[in-house]
Amino acid sequence: VIGSYIRKNKTMKSKLNYVLIYVLSIIVCFNFVSCDDDDDTKLDYETLIVGKWSVEGISTDNKRLNEALPLVLAQVLDLGSTSITFDSQGNSEIYISLKGKDAIQLKAVYAYLDGQVAFRFDDILPIPLNVFDVSSLTEKDMRLIASFSPEELAIILELVKAEDAEIAQLLETLLSTSLTDGLKITLDMKRIG
Repeated sequence: VIGSYIRKNKTMKSKLNYVLIYVLSIIVCFNFVSCDDDDDTKLDYETLIVGKWSVEGISTDNKRLNEALPLVLAQVLDLGSTSITFDSQGNSEIYISLKGKDAIQLKAVYAYLDGQVAFRFDDILPIPLNVFDVSSLTEKDMRLIASFSPEELAIILELVKAEDAEIAQLLETLLSTSLTDGLKITLDMKRIG
């Protein structure tokens, strides 16, 4: 129902694309946590994560949002060209390829510890941001999972409301169960370098 409404309404498509780019940017730069860089607990996975990884898929634990994601992502992102590169010195480059717009390029310091990778964007705020659980990591594949509490989603929704109340209402509908249960976003990645 939501997908057919979006396809019929070009203004809504444009606004939804803008908001989803905005929300994706917030997701990349939101989850405030701290991490410890203790050399005694470094795992072999620290060397395995080094390289360039292409985002092959994005999914959530929210059925309604997952139904809308393919339509929206196909219009907004060049998913296969979206990537994260990790070097062995703890630096990373995040490249988000947007359709019809300039790509978003972010540089971050990262730390891998106990099955989690944390990013710190010094240009934005010099503390660790956005921790992902690394649920699987092999020579070829990696799965990152970001978890957002209902409170964090409410803050994101308020930021969207400040930009566009109509889109916020649509997003609130898509996130209805997540606003009480939280949201997990999964990034499936393949090594490309």
